[in-house]
Amino acid sequence: MLARPGGGSPWELLSGRVFRALWVAALASSMGSWIEGVAVMWKMAELTDSPLLVALVQTAGSLAIVTLAVPGGAISDLWPRRAILAVTQGWAVATALALALSAALGLLDPAVIIVLTFSLGLATTLGWPAWQVTLPEVALPTQMPAAVALNSAQWNIAQLLAPALTGVVLAVAGSSAALGLSALGFAGFFGAALLWRPARVRPRGGLVHVHVAGRVALRYARRSGALRALLVRTALFALPASAMLALLPLVARRLLHEGSSGYGLLLSLIGAGALLGVTLLPRLAPLGSKVLLWAGMLLLAVTLVVVAVARSTWIVWPDLFVAGTVWLVVPTTLVVAVQRVTPPRIRSRGLGMYLAVYQGAFAIGSTTAGLVADRVGVPLTFFAAALALVLGALVAARTPLPGVEGTGGAGLGR
Repeated sequence: MLARPGGGSPWELLSGRVFRALWVAALASSMGSWIEGVAVMWKMAELTDSPLLVALVQTAGSLAIVTLAVPGGAISDLWPRRAILAVTQGWAVATALALALSAALGLLDPAVIIVLTFSLGLATTLGWPAWQVTLPEVALPTQMPAAVALNSAQWNIAQLLAPALTGVVLAVAGSSAALGLSALGFAGFFGAALLWRPARVRPRGGLVHVHVAGRVALRYARRSGALRALLVRTALFALPASAMLALLPLVARRLLHEGSSGYGLLLSLIGAGALLGVTLLPRLAPLGSKVLLWAGMLLLAVTLVVVAVARSTWIVWPDLFVAGTVWLVVPTTLVVAVQRVTPPRIRSRGLGMYLAVYQGAFAIGSTTAGLVADRVGVPLTFFAAALALVLGALVAARTPLPGVEGTGGAGLGR
């Protein structure tokens, strides 16, 4: 059953039974992702004082996504999405269990963390394009922006709840218990994928066809000025923005002198801000995608500067809440725009290219942030990232978005 036509609130989509079931399953998987991410990032911060090694955890996940993003989009366009989601979530369950077992046996060293984080990133990559296309298709065509925003919301609800929960579990029961809990989250979506009964779709190609399909998508990106413009803006945002998440464990430990529960709370505040972004996005839509993108970059630059200079949690907490709102508005605007300018037959591949650029920029930005922080410290690294965001915002404000401006919808517009 499709979601019912609603008014202005994205939350009305949850009145649809199929949409609601898939959304709750995705929430369970997102909880698993955040629990795993917080646990391994904090464990790495405990194992080493090197900002580079801490940042490489995020880099490993991002590089895995870059490796398979475009092929993952091609697979989603050619093969049944139910099978893709079941396989990738089963893979995620196995990886999380391997992390939990390694922690229980005392084998969770930096190398194991990076390798298994890369493995989980591969599973995420293959499933992400299929999921991004599936949820909007369960809704009505006019509800695509709301469906994308609500999909982002479940991720950020998980970010609100999971980090604080993980911090407590880490303090009370250790990393093995936390990582076992993450496996349960992935198992929830795995079970839902097995039970879901969409319309039957016959596979349209094998591995050779996937390769050809990927080439078609890359050729389209080279010829589409609208898609190129969106991918450039994606890189301009993700490169410097990655510094905040890559170095946040060190902000908690070194600048704010917090433990694992304090680190979890910082991430939860970002998630809370993102939930506000879900509510604000329909009201901000009339501003247009161009304004939302460059304004979001400028606002995130301000939040980075505040984190760099503040030494009080009472200042950092509301600042990260604002940062979370930006983290919802900017990527959602980009995802909706990419889907609007990409033909339906290659839409998953278009999202795959977006994901490759986003995560590639995240990988490069995280590694760079770690290297810079090794030499000049975390505060100066945040200042440099803020400056890069300001310069990127200026570029975004002065260049057009051909084929995107004037199309209407959330995150789009003039």
